[in-house]
Parts: sequence; structure tokens; C-alpha cells
Amino acid sequence: GDAGDGGRVVVEAGTTTSMYGLGGDVLVTAGASQLGTGGGVRVVSGFGASKHSGDVNVSTAGAGTAGVSGAMRLDTGASTDSASGLVEMQTGGAVGGSAGSMLVETGASTGGSGGYITVRVGAGDAGDGGRVVVEAGTTTSMYGLGGDVLVTAGASQLGTGGGVRVVSGF
Repeated sequence: GDAGDGGRVVVEAGTTTSMYGLGGDVLVTAGASQLGTGGGVRVVSGFGASKHSGDVNVSTAGAGTAGVSGAMRLDTGASTDSASGLVEMQTGGAVGGSAGSMLVETGASTGGSGGYITVRVGAGDAGDGGRVVVEAGTTTSMYGLGGDVLVTAGASQLGTGGGVRVVSGF
């Protein structure tokens, strides 16, 4: 449109009122190729010529009174003859401003334990073990400071705070 919002596209699976039924799935699958590269799936937000680009939100719905909310999984397919694919999460660069930040965080818990965040490299059997690299940002500014790496254990209001352990391989 030229005088209002652009039109929406809604793809919605069916619902059920059955006690034993499952809500319908939404499946988006790219085309396969017998001899070349299979098709890709891209989800891209809209461009804003004079303001922000649109957000992309991917989330599971909240759970009812007797369940857990849905899981979210982001993984690449396996490979039998070469390396498996890359998973990359990256904010965009910025000109004249700060680059975007990234937050990896579990939800808070009321009446239960806090969640876990695990960063783990898969095992191999024909070479070196994989590396985990945590690296702070650099700067070319004459007056700037390089970024810090901060590792902080959790506090406890009534008990003992958590520890920080660095253990080498054996």
C-alpha cells in the first residue's frame, strides 16, 4: 500500500478441542536436489528506509497448568562424507553507532532451581578435541580499552555462593 501498512500473510495450522488431539503443525520445507544443492529456507524481516527494520521472533507458546512449554532446537543436519553445517549467531555491524549485543539467558524460576547453560564441543575420534574460545572485543581507538572477559559465579542469599572452576584435560 502507499497510504498505510503493508498487507499481512498469515499461515495458521488447525486447532482441536479434543482431549487427546494435537494441534496441527506448520511445516516449511525447501526443495531437494538429486545432483546439486538443496533449496534454502530464509526468514527475513522487512526493511525500514528511514526507521528500524522489522523484528524476527521465534518462540514456543507458554504451557498450560500441567505441562512444560515447548522446546526450541536449532541444529544442522548430519554429514556422512564431509563436515556438518555451521550454526552462526551474529548481530549486524554498525556504522556511526554501537554494534548490537547478544544475550543468552535462561528464564527465572519461582519455586524451583535456575536453569543450566551448557557450551560443549562434540567429541571426535580421529584428531584433536575441539576448542572453546571466549574472546573479548578489540579496539583500534587511541583512547579505548579492549573488552573484558568476566566470569562470575552465582550469589546465594542464605547459603554459600557458587564457585568458579577451571579444570584442564587429563
